[in-house]
Amino acid sequence: PSFDPNKFHRYSETNYLDLFNERIAVPEVFKLFLRELSLLESQGSRAAERLPWSVGAEKRKLGVQLQLWNRLGADGGLQVDFITSSPPKTDAVVFKRGETKQIDFETVPEMQTPLELLTALTRALNGGYEITPHGAKRYVLRRNQQEFLLENLEKEPDADLLGDGISAEAKRLARLMGERGPLSSLILQGESRSVIESPVKRLFHHYLGLILIPRVNPDLVLLVTSTGPGYQVAQRRELSPAGEAKKIIGPIAALQQVMKNLADMMSPKEQDEMNFRLLQEQQRIVDSPEVEAMEMVMPSFKGMSLRRSLRLLQGSNVEIELQGTGRVVSQHPPAGTKIQPGTRVTLILERDQVDPAYRRPQFAEPE
Repeated sequence: PSFDPNKFHRYSETNYLDLFNERIAVPEVFKLFLRELSLLESQGSRAAERLPWSVGAEKRKLGVQLQLWNRLGADGGLQVDFITSSPPKTDAVVFKRGETKQIDFETVPEMQTPLELLTALTRALNGGYEITPHGAKRYVLRRNQQEFLLENLEKEPDADLLGDGISAEAKRLARLMGERGPLSSLILQGESRSVIESPVKRLFHHYLGLILIPRVNPDLVLLVTSTGPGYQVAQRRELSPAGEAKKIIGPIAALQQVMKNLADMMSPKEQDEMNFRLLQEQQRIVDSPEVEAMEMVMPSFKGMSLRRSLRLLQGSNVEIELQGTGRVVSQHPPAGTKIQPGTRVTLILERDQVDPAYRRPQFAEPE
């Protein structure tokens, strides 16, 4: 071994804690964002009745809020494949700073891990899809030279976590609450403090920032967080996490440009397996001769929303005709039919029927 086995140190578990999996006090800007998002969700399921976040009345429904935190992964139940242990238990609470009048955030979680907050905002700002960070593509059990798929982490994420139109209002809210950074990025950042009262009183200062690159339809979301002593001496601003984060936005964008140039030397199959893909790359794959000659089997769209149906048809190089609005009730060609590139696909949509007794949409489950 490269060390003396007779002399070693046994470190405590606290030295191996993951900063992204350790609960911190949520900065006020993120609590405001989550509260306004819950108010939009509480307005009902019909988009015609929903008001913009800036003029919406505060119709508070605590049950809707609790369900929203669960769908966004902000209720403490988020599970990822690259962290095996749950967040460590801590006696830390939010430091109130002696303020007498405080904003009522209702059921918005006061203590969260940075990873939970990153997941919640990513799902809210990306169309309400259940996006979950993962470090592996799939789990496979190998036995007697056979493979059994246990879980596929690259499957299509579930949609409709938010009501119609809420994600668009959430993007507008984030743009107004944040600041514009280099290369048309959006920076949402805030600071907070937490305190542990016993056995020895300790005060902690937290910084958390999310950088969306670019701010409209972001391809990347950069998480920057730091935790340090709560009592700081002078000249604390000499080393700003926000300033350090801004320095790496340019290199990250440059790496994306490098991947774009490398795509010219890759086959369509290699491009499809890339982790980072730009819109121009996807269009170039569609126009390639190898893809144009491929057939596809018509899937069943019955009961699906328009957005999910279009995602399934993305890259198939077919003509799409839409009739009506709402969810798909009929389609042509029927499901299971093999179609060639250039085939005309017709989707007939109807609005969900609303039960007047409960004011809830009733729709058929997809086949």
